[in-house]
Amino acid sequence: MKLYQYDCGCIGFEKDDNGYALIISPCDNDISDLEDYKMVYKKMIREIRAKLNEDETKRHLDNLRCLVQDGYALRQIKSLLS
Repeated sequence: MKLYQYDCGCIGFEKDDNGYALIISPCDNDISDLEDYKMVYKKMIREIRAKLNEDETKRHLDNLRCLVQDGYALRQIKSLLS
């Protein structure tokens, strides 16, 4: 799986045939913390500036995996409490 940085500074996946991309870090977002990830699916008029290196891609994907796992754990706790 590859992540890219666009000219505007957004970080996300490659654009689809319609020009839309799943962005995990919009250009107006600072991802200094796990809670700062904001996933959006948006039309990208900018071009890809660079492919992120393997270590940086792994870091972002590991962070997203942790957030998903935390979400599942929270849902299980809510289910037990209700």
